[in-house]
Amino acid sequence: MGRINVHPLIHPGVEKPVGCMEAPLHNNPGSNEIEWLFKTVGITDVWSLFKAIEPDQVIFQSVNAIVLRRNQIAHGKADATITLGDAQLYVQRAERIAEVFEQLVCKEINYRLTYEDCWGVLEQLRGA
Repeated sequence: MGRINVHPLIHPGVEKPVGCMEAPLHNNPGSNEIEWLFKTVGITDVWSLFKAIEPDQVIFQSVNAIVLRRNQIAHGKADATITLGDAQLYVQRAERIAEVFEQLVCKEINYRLTYEDCWGVLEQLRGA
């Protein structure tokens, strides 16, 4: 699984702390796994925060729908098919989910670090 389950702030050989990101959570995570993952970085009630940014229930429900369809296809369920239209719709919804998560994380970072624009600060640091 690579190094994803190694905490970046822990030196090799040091036991991984409880709550450190686990590789299995990054393999087709559904809404429960995503919620747990956000909790590991201190963001609780992620779905309420998500719905405050994106109130469309279809987008929220797409998280589990996309994972379910992917799992059915990957594990050979005979009647699990996908059309080009389905794929395009899933990509649109996955992009929107990612946009909402980006906004949510940005708001959280700005709040915790009292920044107005955390991404702007990051760009300034990169240029320094």
